[in-house]
Amino acid sequence: MTFKDNITSQISTYQFDTVFIDAIGNLSRRDRCQATCFTELLGNGVVLEMVQIPEGAGQIGSPIFEDGHSDDEELRSVQFAKFFMGKYPITQAQWRVVALLPKVNCSLNPESSYSKGLNRPVEQVSWFDVIEFCARLSQATGRLYRLPTEAEWEYGCRARTTNPFHFGETLSTDWANYRGEDHFRKGRTKQGIWYRGSYGKGSTGIDRKETTEVGHFQAANAFGLYDMHGNVWEWCAHHFYTDSSEYQQCLIEEVQQPLRGGSWKSSPSACRSASRWQTSPGCREAFIGFRVVYSENRDRSASQASSPPFSQDLLSNIQVDGNITVSGNITQNIYYQPMTPVAPSRNPIQKRTILFLASSPTDQARLRQDKEVREVNSGLERAKYREQFKLEQRWATRSIDLRRALLDLEPQILHFSGHGGGEIGLVLEDQSGSTKLVATGALAALFQPFAQRGLECVVLNACYSDVQATAITQHIPYVIGMNNAISDTAAIEFSIGFYDALGAGWSYEEAFKIGKNAIAFEGVPEEMIPVLRKKADR
Repeated sequence: MTFKDNITSQISTYQFDTVFIDAIGNLSRRDRCQATCFTELLGNGVVLEMVQIPEGAGQIGSPIFEDGHSDDEELRSVQFAKFFMGKYPITQAQWRVVALLPKVNCSLNPESSYSKGLNRPVEQVSWFDVIEFCARLSQATGRLYRLPTEAEWEYGCRARTTNPFHFGETLSTDWANYRGEDHFRKGRTKQGIWYRGSYGKGSTGIDRKETTEVGHFQAANAFGLYDMHGNVWEWCAHHFYTDSSEYQQCLIEEVQQPLRGGSWKSSPSACRSASRWQTSPGCREAFIGFRVVYSENRDRSASQASSPPFSQDLLSNIQVDGNITVSGNITQNIYYQPMTPVAPSRNPIQKRTILFLASSPTDQARLRQDKEVREVNSGLERAKYREQFKLEQRWATRSIDLRRALLDLEPQILHFSGHGGGEIGLVLEDQSGSTKLVATGALAALFQPFAQRGLECVVLNACYSDVQATAITQHIPYVIGMNNAISDTAAIEFSIGFYDALGAGWSYEEAFKIGKNAIAFEGVPEEMIPVLRKKADR
């Protein structure tokens, strides 16, 4: 019995509840609606429900007066043909079934996900993993499943509404899973609110700190889709890939890919219908998942241009045990093999420039950056390989200062000491010394040309900087970020330990471990906050 023989389709209708909340977050209306869907029977009692999204015109983007509006949310109207979209984000049960199918281009981990539960969304999956999932599912079913484009995702999310959320003018943790508590700006010290747990005139709620089961809130939008706001960010695609060479180029260049919808770790503003985020396609986080779409007019019998290329017509039978019967024409598989960076030797022979960048805007908590650089410099001056390192410093760093310092010095190591803003960017200074946020995508793009000029390692010693670290690893071999707020004491101890080890001739990976141990050695319970990201992991 083949896997394909176990898959059937059945068009049906189902009923569901939609809810609308008023401007302050109270339930104002509940409606009973109906939608059309079909069901893929994946086996072992696992199904994939695909909801019909009707044709029509929809608003994409947001007006400039919308709270949280960004310049990349240009308001426009787009016309859509009918297509089908997953009722829920792909679950861990669905992922496990498809991940056990024969490989098309790359391997998949059947047990991915941080928050375990068969009916919870799968997460910690990269964009490359998701493309492989779509290829395997398409190959098994004969229907071309793919990621939604950003426009399709937003049209499906809004369900013809024009408010910030399909629920209305605000969001409530009674109906969505997001960070509903005010998140304080810690910047090594707790001071002020950084992310608000409320939106507009709405109130704060709770922070569940993990995913919930799909459909947990038992309220869909008017199209019948669940969990469009919060729970997990959902991978999307910029456009349809029309040929193998275009897709292969995307893999090689690791073009940043879009995500929509926000997550359990996001502020309500980031969960708006129009909110956008882009990150490296190799990024795997406990708050990133996806859902799939299918278009009838792009079925294998009609057109094969809509789905990212895979070995089309390679398999006539897909055996459960992995045996393959080949028939028809075989098209070439596409393999992606990232370059493996070489770790520095224990016996350095080339002089390395360390560029220390300090940013502490006047409207942020003050940091002991003077102590940090003084201790690092002192350690390097007494180090075994002290003649192999040169420490350069730049203070009150603005965007222009960052660029000029990189151009002038072409360092091997860049160390940033300052504040971080998580998903919304890294904190530099403007002309007046106040906060200026630098977007993650722009920061990552800046580092790309310097990878060819010897930049080996970037250290982002700032709160919530792991988002930027993950993005930068598309270009730089070793990047260190912080996955949470970090105290001044822990940040300084990490720097001292890290550079003491480098000065002793240790590799970046070994020095990272020493830095974490330095935090624990001082009795500060924050040694798990630093995270090392490596390009070789992608």
